[in-house]
Amino acid sequence: MPILLQISDLHLDPNTTDQSQRIDAVRRHVDRISPDLIVCSGDLVEHGPQDPASLVKARKILDSLGAPVRAVPGNHDIGNKVSIGSNIITPESLHQWQNVFGNDRFTYRLNPWLILGVNSQVTGSNLPEQTQQLSWLDKQIAQAEQEGLQVAVYMHMPAYLTNPWEDLTGRPGYWQVDLAPRTELLQCLKRPVVRLIGSGHTHWHAMFLHERPMRVWAPSAHKVVNESYFPPGEGCLGMMRYDLGPQGVESQLVRMA
Repeated sequence: MPILLQISDLHLDPNTTDQSQRIDAVRRHVDRISPDLIVCSGDLVEHGPQDPASLVKARKILDSLGAPVRAVPGNHDIGNKVSIGSNIITPESLHQWQNVFGNDRFTYRLNPWLILGVNSQVTGSNLPEQTQQLSWLDKQIAQAEQEGLQVAVYMHMPAYLTNPWEDLTGRPGYWQVDLAPRTELLQCLKRPVVRLIGSGHTHWHAMFLHERPMRVWAPSAHKVVNESYFPPGEGCLGMMRYDLGPQGVESQLVRMA
């Protein structure tokens, strides 16, 4: 049974005192679990748009983990969603990511699963990549249907906090995809073969196991954020392990001591 390890929100920054300890902790868990794939769901670095060299360093760290790695960008990697109004994603910041990681979305096959990485930051951006990604996502899921594969989707921002129709602004709105582009995205993801949506960004761990598709918020490997409007869950440092079986997926929190 394939094992996938999701790592999120490392926020690598050489100016912090605990970066090497965090990297060592991640490496120990990777060695212990020996995953078939590592997915990094955004915010690999702290100041990606201003310091593209930090993305190169992060890529080298990921490549040294001893397992296949795929990554999608977060707001600290390429910029905030447009509605935030400051430090927003630009074509230049997106291209900086692409120059290092090859693309801002990915497809990876782990039979009987298809793993898709989605760039949540382009949703609502009006960049060409927004419509390109939706078309690509639709085609990938349709192909999975034809081949009898189950689909897991990973992205940085969760689509929503508590319900698909909420339209939050201010600080609560920071944590989710905006309503209009969310509606388009969820339309793509509503097919039965999509069994799992994993995200990061919130620095808060929560699992919505009875939803279809199942949603999982991966905790941060850097620090905890606890907002009063977050759904019930847990503030902890860690990662997520997924055992991808023919009948479904088992999700397990991996705590970082």
